[in-house]
Amino acid sequence: MLSENAKGVSGADDSMGTPKSYSVRDIISELDPVDSYRWLEDDDGAGVNAWQATQNAKASAYVRDWPWFEKARKSVDRHHVGNIQVPRFVCDRWFRVQGGCVITSTTPFGDGDALIGVTSITENPGAVISWIAPAPNGTFLAVGICEDGSEYNRIEIVHVHNGKLFPNPPPQILRDSWTGGVSWLPDGSGFYFSAFEGAPGVSEQRIFFFEMSESIVTRQDVPLPESGPHTYICATVSDSGRYHMVYQGINVLRPVAMRDAEAENCTWHSLISDPSSSVFGAAIGRHLFAITTRNASRGRLVKIPLDSHAFADPDAWIELAPETTGVMRSLRIVGRFIYLHELVDTYSRVRIIDMDGGYVGDLPLPQYAAISEGNYPIQSLAPIGHPTKYVFSFSTFTQSCGVYSHCPGEGNIEVLKAPDIVIEDMVVEDCWVNSFDGERIPYHIVRRKDCDTSTAQPTLLYAYGAYNVPWMPCYRGEAAAFVEAGGVFVLAHIRGGGEFGVNWWQDGRMRKKQNGYNDLYAVAEDLIARNCTTKSKLALTGRSNGGLMAGVALTQRPDLWRAVVPQVPVFDLIGGLRDSYCYIAIAGELADPENADDLRTVADYSPYHNIENSTAYPSVWITAGATDMRCPAGESRKFAARLQNETAGANPILLRIWDHAGHGDATARSTQVDQFTEWLVFVMRELDMRL
Repeated sequence: MLSENAKGVSGADDSMGTPKSYSVRDIISELDPVDSYRWLEDDDGAGVNAWQATQNAKASAYVRDWPWFEKARKSVDRHHVGNIQVPRFVCDRWFRVQGGCVITSTTPFGDGDALIGVTSITENPGAVISWIAPAPNGTFLAVGICEDGSEYNRIEIVHVHNGKLFPNPPPQILRDSWTGGVSWLPDGSGFYFSAFEGAPGVSEQRIFFFEMSESIVTRQDVPLPESGPHTYICATVSDSGRYHMVYQGINVLRPVAMRDAEAENCTWHSLISDPSSSVFGAAIGRHLFAITTRNASRGRLVKIPLDSHAFADPDAWIELAPETTGVMRSLRIVGRFIYLHELVDTYSRVRIIDMDGGYVGDLPLPQYAAISEGNYPIQSLAPIGHPTKYVFSFSTFTQSCGVYSHCPGEGNIEVLKAPDIVIEDMVVEDCWVNSFDGERIPYHIVRRKDCDTSTAQPTLLYAYGAYNVPWMPCYRGEAAAFVEAGGVFVLAHIRGGGEFGVNWWQDGRMRKKQNGYNDLYAVAEDLIARNCTTKSKLALTGRSNGGLMAGVALTQRPDLWRAVVPQVPVFDLIGGLRDSYCYIAIAGELADPENADDLRTVADYSPYHNIENSTAYPSVWITAGATDMRCPAGESRKFAARLQNETAGANPILLRIWDHAGHGDATARSTQVDQFTEWLVFVMRELDMRL
């Protein structure tokens, strides 16, 4: 727990009984003197590299000594197929990324031609293509290139007719691939993009326009309600090219500015500055067809005129589909139809609606489908697929990602690319448990058909629960490998995520964050009560915020787990405020950094501050990326060091930091296979499994 000195920082009363007001600097300055591990935050600090190398060697030796390591690696390699990007159709050609190359073909997944390969752009062996964006007129292709796994990427432009690189692409650095890279004008004369104005990660992000004929980048004078290096912004262009719109936000997304290219005065003007509800969708003709959470926690579909002041008057919005039990996540316009993707009890449903709001029917999906889309609404704005077909991808727990299409009016979906893996001998069970306050929490159990359900089994529990992000019940290669080895995989949907709308998110964030952790413990205890597993056979893992969740569960309930694997985590929720990205992440989900009561609540569960030297902790494997710009590796180093020094038990506390790897989205596949194999073998070894 926090030291008495540190506890006093977060809101102690003075001698007169008046609550003190503390700033971020007050909190950090009080905690720093007792933080003897802070030196491990510095990636280039004296002794850090040598210390980290020793930790890496010890961790790798521990798992590679397991007799079945190579067999496990082959299983992970076979199952790690990842999500398949939906190809783009432009001017009678399909564009897709495959094997480090951009392939063009006359069919979605035909042999075609390799237009450009990442190796012809850079000699860095770990470089990846982050995104592609073909110009609507088919002349050029914009490509995002990430060199070091960090997700930072630069733009390259390729001539489609000959594959040659455009000589003077924009020099700015993009944060990641979440905005789809660039937004072209319909005639291919230029594109918008959002990027850092200066040094990546510390300078402001702005909207820029690149004019192809002149090779000139101009910064757009867009009125933005919020600013900062980690504020997500994205420019989009309507189908006709007339309306140019800028979106802003991450948990809540809304159009904040627009310009009418046909107006006499076509400067940018403000739209929605209120960040309390989302409004996002597609501009077609003279309307924005949008999902909004205004007066609808689970979303409703509206139509907003673009040539009026309707944005300022939500009562004037035309409702096409009211809020239902489904949670609206994204939409796609196909001809005169809207394909509306929703979640119903965590699984995907797609309703087809005409542009006047008439219900046409549901897309025929398998019962347990999970449509692949970005975690955040801003990731759904980039155009993909085909203008007259709904092209999409989905997976299930037992079937890897495939790509499909549907034409309005047809009864069946067409398979464009069949899934690489279909597992016949796995079963999925949908379960619910009441959390500590009575809220019903869903979770899924995945096991082999021949699993002996009469006795407790080695079990791996996975959860996320934050930022209004639904953690989809989709195919996961590491989970499939674990189940193939005889284990049971469990996915829990805890509060803080987006599975059941805004209210579900709000009930598991800020001062209610503990609700989500309590949900996790309720699921774990239900698994034990049902004799699915025991504490000695139960492991926990999660990525990113799920890594934080694993750290909280490790320190709050060390008795509940045999092994815990936090992946790419943040552990220090007070010191993390010194990092600009962590500051934004904490402020957006956990606490107002300038509110002492909020900080007191966060300090009560901050994993780094709740390590106790009198506690025997379970076995722990911490994995992180050296170039992770979201959750810095220093967080993992100092947490591991403190836990190693203060645990009262003999269980291994191991740390693995991966070079040329970031948060995951831009990490090379070979490195990902090694990462997943090592932590999965650690779990299998600690749960006493055999292959």
